[in-house]
Amino acid sequence: VENFQYYFYNYLVILIILSILTILTSPLSILGGVFILVGYVYLFIMNPEPIHFGGMELDNKGKMFVVVLLSLVVLWITGAGATFTGLLFTMGVLSSIHAALRKAHSEVDFETAYEPANLNI
Repeated sequence: VENFQYYFYNYLVILIILSILTILTSPLSILGGVFILVGYVYLFIMNPEPIHFGGMELDNKGKMFVVVLLSLVVLWITGAGATFTGLLFTMGVLSSIHAALRKAHSEVDFETAYEPANLNI
C-alpha cells in the first residue's frame, strides 16, 4: 500500500500511456464511450426531471438502470469492456510486480554497510 501511494503518479503516467495505446489500437472503444457519455448527459443533465416513456415514468433510479443496461450492451458490442478490463488487469499486474520487487520508501535498507561514528578518544 505504501509503494502504491509513493509511486502513484508513476503508475498514473503508465496508465495514461497504456490508455493512449489502447485507444490507438481500438478506436471503436472511443465510439462506445462517447455513446455512453451522450446517453448519460441526455438522461441526467439535459432532462433532470422524470421521463415519461410508453405510459411509464422513469425517475433517476429507473434512468440509471437504463443507462447501465445500455452501457453494458454498448461495451459488449464495441469490445470496449474487454479492452478496459485488459487495461486494468495489465496495470494491476505491473504495479503488483513493482511493489513486490521494490522496497517501500520508509523501509530500512539493511543491505548497505553501516559505519559507526568515529569517536577520537
